[in-house]
Amino acid sequence: MEKNERFFEFNKEIVFGEIGAILGSSLGAYLSFLISGNEKLIPTFTVVGSIIGSTTLYLSTKIYHKIKRKELSLKNIFHDLKFYTPVAAPLRIFLGYPILYFLTRYFVRNTNMGAFYAGALGEFLSFLVFLFLINMYRIILFRFFKKRI
Repeated sequence: MEKNERFFEFNKEIVFGEIGAILGSSLGAYLSFLISGNEKLIPTFTVVGSIIGSTTLYLSTKIYHKIKRKELSLKNIFHDLKFYTPVAAPLRIFLGYPILYFLTRYFVRNTNMGAFYAGALGEFLSFLVFLFLINMYRIILFRFFKKRI
């Protein structure tokens, strides 16, 4: 049972991080449009908003789960991040954010959807790729190295 619970907690943390990313990317795109009106800046502000939003909600959810299991300590959080971040960060930086940038740019240039929706849809589609890959990593980490995050 604990194995399934941790699997769901891990994915909840990622999903809440994604909710933050969608909100952040959408607001970043919208604020970029309001402030500058330059559609070339929208994809960049979308990525920045995504980074801020996802980090905030991901860490908040992780801390909540640690409190719930009475495991909250910097050591425990850093233990999880030590195995999560070296894979998650490059995946997001070299795959997720470029996908987000180019999808948002495509939606802004080629569709009638506004900046807010272009940022949200781009973020959601790039997240699906990330979610699949990070769960594959989690499975490999556990099966071959017996490390659980």
